[in-house]
Amino acid sequence: MNKCFAAVAAFALSATALTASATPVQGDVDDAASQGSFDIILNVNSAIVVKMLDDMTLTVDGATPDAPIVGRENICVGGIGHTQYTVNLSSTNGGLDTGVFQLLGNGTTPDTMNYNVAFANNVIDTATGDTIVASSGDIDASPYALADNLSCASGENAQVIVSVPAAEWQAAVDAVYGDTLTVTVAGE
Repeated sequence: MNKCFAAVAAFALSATALTASATPVQGDVDDAASQGSFDIILNVNSAIVVKMLDDMTLTVDGATPDAPIVGRENICVGGIGHTQYTVNLSSTNGGLDTGVFQLLGNGTTPDTMNYNVAFANNVIDTATGDTIVASSGDIDASPYALADNLSCASGENAQVIVSVPAAEWQAAVDAVYGDTLTVTVAGE
């Protein structure tokens, strides 16, 4: 029992130092017991992840005239070594980091349709969320508190809100419109 206590005490003392000793302590030859010690150091590099993204399908079926069509994509933002994160949203068709979001039609002369994007650092917010800074694609309410680890074991914890204004969808000339929305999170 005393040998076990001594080993635990030596480990506890070396673990609190957070730096490796110059040399491990080697045990002495003894007829009953020998004891040595070494430091254990765990380096944790900071990391961040966005996951649990799915494709979003919007439809005009059941849409209210003169009202936007709104879709919500619940996602997870997780990380270690960070306490906060910022969000940037960009549209492939609207241009990278311009704050312009645009759906491209599938016609022979493709039509375009602008849409709006917002972000909420929860999945229960039914309002419009936080909007972007139009010139950059950055969410203006950033930074947000980081609420999960890299595995996102707690599930979805944020949402991207897409809104197509009525003036845009009611003027559609193509049957299908699409875009790739990129969500970039950066740890702080």
